[in-house]
Amino acid sequence: MKDFIQKYWINALGLGLLFTALLYFLKLAVASGWFPIELRLALSSLLGCSGLFFGFRLVNQQKPVTGQVLAGLGTAVLYATIGYISFSEEMLWSSSSLLIAMVGVSSVVSGLAVRQNQRILFALSILGGLITPFVIKASAQLDVALFIYVLILNLAAIYASISKGWKENMLIGFVLTIGLFSSYYFLFEPGSWQRPFTYCTIMFVVFMVGFVITPFRENKKYDGFELILGVFNGVNFILWSHWIFKEFSIPYVTPLLIVGVSFLTLSCLIYHRSEKRGMAAFGTYMAMALMSLGIAGNDLGRLYQQGGLNYVITAMVWLLLIASVLIIGKKIKDRQLVYGSMLGYLLLIVYWFGRAWEVDWLPVLGVEYIPFLNAGALVWLGLIILGFNYSIDVRNGDEQLLVWGGKGTASALLALVSHIQIGGLLTIQVMNLWEAYDMGWLNRDLSLSACWFLYALVLFLWNSRLPHALFRWLGGAVLIVSAAKVMLWDLAGESTTQKILFLLFLGGVTLIIGRIRAKKNLKAGIPEGEVAQIEQ
Repeated sequence: MKDFIQKYWINALGLGLLFTALLYFLKLAVASGWFPIELRLALSSLLGCSGLFFGFRLVNQQKPVTGQVLAGLGTAVLYATIGYISFSEEMLWSSSSLLIAMVGVSSVVSGLAVRQNQRILFALSILGGLITPFVIKASAQLDVALFIYVLILNLAAIYASISKGWKENMLIGFVLTIGLFSSYYFLFEPGSWQRPFTYCTIMFVVFMVGFVITPFRENKKYDGFELILGVFNGVNFILWSHWIFKEFSIPYVTPLLIVGVSFLTLSCLIYHRSEKRGMAAFGTYMAMALMSLGIAGNDLGRLYQQGGLNYVITAMVWLLLIASVLIIGKKIKDRQLVYGSMLGYLLLIVYWFGRAWEVDWLPVLGVEYIPFLNAGALVWLGLIILGFNYSIDVRNGDEQLLVWGGKGTASALLALVSHIQIGGLLTIQVMNLWEAYDMGWLNRDLSLSACWFLYALVLFLWNSRLPHALFRWLGGAVLIVSAAKVMLWDLAGESTTQKILFLLFLGGVTLIIGRIRAKKNLKAGIPEGEVAQIEQ
């Protein structure tokens, strides 16, 4: 494509100007009423067919460049004729008639050009066809006809780019389509957002498919022409969607979601198809996908401000994005991606810790409050699960981390972050029960202490399976603080049956913890005083 453009761009510019002059002459003839409409259509159709006929004849006479130029101009004139019939208020062709005519002409010309390898003919026909709407303006009532006209020309251009590698046609279509959309949007001044956004979305998808399939067919890398146009296509779609929605005071979450999902799908396809050869394109599309989805999640949250639900949506979106980066990093064995997602995970914990207190309970199936099944708790549970995944990934990784204690300590620290979240979540969820319901019959302080004892039991069980001093220290600290709370605070006042039952329960849990410790020490076969050294 580069050699073709360098060789013919000046000639193409000159021919484009000549064709534009012809269009303005026809426009002047119409405005001045020089010829009746039937004669104008007959003359333009005759001119277009003659150009095709004599062009192909010159090609057969071994004059390929001249013949292709003449045939390309003839095709452009035919497109202009169809455009005039469709866009002119004198004719008012139906959309179905336009579709039949455009499909017929473009199929014949595209088939002949591709079969006979007539690259110049095809490029000039696409160029002339897309220049026509700039000169012969369509009215606002004929926007559907204009869209069909432009869509068919672009489909033909993409077909040539895929089947023959004539990428200049896709470039011509992409650039001129953006110009047409821009000029007609301000010309029409649409009264609603649906139609312009629909047209914009369809063209984004069509061009994105073209930019993807072309390298697939050529089995080449994705870090050149297609990557640049693909990124620009996404940026153009976002900017125009933002402009359209801003005009009608509508949040622009939808286009960001469309671009994000499209780029995410595209990056996965590129990785699956090209592996290491397409890493630049994979990384670019993935970064843009995550950025688009992240912004969309933040903007989506703004639509639901009631009860702090906006913070929940934002956190959930970023949680999914961070988890996606982790999965992708593990899949392609890129530790930088894994560590980057780990940093994002820690920052998300900080963000959510600052916002979680502003989230209200949201009724579920008519129930005012269900512990661990409310919006805020679900975010914490997602963070906890992701933290344990990081811990397992670091422990099973091949790399030695530059931290004290190596990857064993790093894994334990990540698990410890999740365990601390579990303790905090358990405390808040239990305390909320007394705020949501009338539970005066049950001692809240003793209930909370019982939960902390169970939490200490979980920590010691975890330490028995994945030995490390950090878990033992945290479990011991929770156990000591909980016991001190019970003795100094919870048992104050008169003796009750409820306190006795709770003390029996707490004593039983404590003995189970002691049994776990004794069993672990016995299994190690060493005195208790040396356990800490082995666990480290």
